[in-house]
Amino acid sequence: MTDITPALAEIWQRYAPAPPDHATLLRLEGMASQARIVNDGGMSNGISLQNWLAVSLHDARGKLTGLAHFPPTHGQRLEYLPLEYPIGGQVINKPQQGGEVVYIVADPKEGYKIAHAGLPCVITFTPRSLERQRPPHA
Repeated sequence: MTDITPALAEIWQRYAPAPPDHATLLRLEGMASQARIVNDGGMSNGISLQNWLAVSLHDARGKLTGLAHFPPTHGQRLEYLPLEYPIGGQVINKPQQGGEVVYIVADPKEGYKIAHAGLPCVITFTPRSLERQRPPHA
């Protein structure tokens, strides 16, 4: 199996830091420090991702496994790299000590609210959760 981490890391590094007033970031009530903006003309499934908000996805060991792209227009579906479905999650406010509670949620908006409160949080991205219920902001 080929390690995709270097290729994903290269793509992630090309993206610009997200400005705090980006429309998608405001809609998700997110944290600009966790997001970047596609500014390299990137494509996914024939769709231009230019100016889309992106977050990195990681496995349980912190290894980069994918990128999630949030559309600028409400109602469009999220796009993922390297596959058409998400792999991993996003860790926000890592626990500082053993035994600390970590909140795990599937809704980015809720995850960012928890993170704003200064609590450790993991936002999960799974094909199954997106099939069951599409969040209104995604």
